[in-house]
This record gives sequence, C-alpha cells and structure tokens, in this order.
Amino acid sequence: EIETFLDSKPASFHLYSASLNLAVGQVEAASKDLDLALNAIDQAPPDERGKLLASYYSARSVIALAQNQKKEALELSDKAAAASPDSAASSLVRSYVKQAYFDLEESKRSLVEVVRLEPQSALAKARLAEIELSFANTDKAIRIAEEARTMAPEEVYPSVVLGFAYLSKYRTDQAISEFKKALEQDAAYAPAYLGYGLALIRQGLLEEGRIEIEKAAHLEPNVSIYRSYLGKVFYEGDNYRLAESEFERAKTLDPNDPT
Repeated sequence: EIETFLDSKPASFHLYSASLNLAVGQVEAASKDLDLALNAIDQAPPDERGKLLASYYSARSVIALAQNQKKEALELSDKAAAASPDSAASSLVRSYVKQAYFDLEESKRSLVEVVRLEPQSALAKARLAEIELSFANTDKAIRIAEEARTMAPEEVYPSVVLGFAYLSKYRTDQAISEFKKALEQDAAYAPAYLGYGLALIRQGLLEEGRIEIEKAAHLEPNVSIYRSYLGKVFYEGDNYRLAESEFERAKTLDPNDPT
C-alpha cells in the first residue's frame, strides 16, 4: 500500500524528498526517491518535463560527485543543462562539478547564472561568496555572504562561509561568532568545526583548535581536507609522527587535493 501511495505522487514530490535525503547524507534513500521521480516524470505535463528532468539529472550528478565519480557527475550535469538550459538547479550542480575539477572560473560563471535566475536564493549567494573567497576577493565575498545570511539567518551554510571570509580578513572574533552560531543551529556540521578550530588556532589556542578540527574529521572521516589540517596542526605541535599519518590519510583519500 505504501508503494502504491508513493507511485501516485508527482515527480516534484519525489525530487523534493530526494533533496531532503541528500541534505542529510542519505544517498541510498535519495537514489530510491529519484527512481520514483524518473517514473513519474513520464506522467508529467510535457511543458514541465524539461525542468523536472534537469532537477533529476542534477540530483544524480550530486550523488556521483559525492561518490567521487567526477566524470559521471560531469556527464549528468551536461544532461541537466540540455534538459532545461535555464534551470537554476543544473547551473548550481555544474558549479560543484567544475569546482571538483578545479575549474573555478567556470564554477563562478555557473553561480552568477544561478543568482541571476534565483536572486532570492541564499544558498546560491553563499556558494558565490565561497567561490569569490577562493579568488581572494575577500571584501566581495563578505558582502555577498552577509546578504545570504540576512536572507536565511536560520541556515548554517551562509554563516560558515561568512565565518571563513571574516577569518581570511583576520576578523577572528567575528569569525568565531559565526562558527558558533552555525554550530548552535547544527552541531553535526563538520565545516563549522573546521572553521572554529582554525579561528582558535589563529588566537594561539593550538590544542583547543585541534580538538575542534578532530570533531570535523570524526563527522566526515573520508574528507581529505580535515586530515590535511590535522596534519598541519600536529606538525605545529612537533608531533611529527601523527602529522605524517594524517598527511598520508589525506593523500590516500584524495591524491589531487592541493591542501
């Protein structure tokens, strides 16, 4: 009966359910939602199918990217763009894919397009701020991130991006405030622990900072950047054996990670 009930739902229902599952890391559940969505897209009005397919391929691309299948992610993002060239979802996922290929210029262009299509999207603005930060456009990144946080004060991601932007300008107290705010909203958000840890280290609190970065690594053990930063912290603390171990783990997780 449950399967019959789900089969009767429109594609938009399943796509939304998939997005919720992806947001909390439930990839298998999201994949099942997407299977149902694809079946339902055939029953959707013809003028809606393009955008629905774009959302479907975009979500599949996100899953491929999470599984480090970059080539498949790129192919799926191309399918999303072909299905609906003016889809914000396809442009957003393309920005993630291009960033994974270290093509930051193209990633930025995709994000500018997303913001044009959805100017009220706090996620898109926060992503654009993050990319601006990677180009060392710190003042611009702060301005855009502050806009994103104002638009969605309950969201964690804009606060974390803003925290890193403040940190890059040595506005450490403000950065700590943003990271703490993010952790109050979501105590399981690993990037917030990384930022908080780095801010504490900036204040000379090496041990306290290491503890926070270890929390990030515990939450997402397969993310190389946390291992890289742990290695640097251990090295600064003259614990060369543990530093080497963390650097090796980072290299194993992602040989192409420049950190």
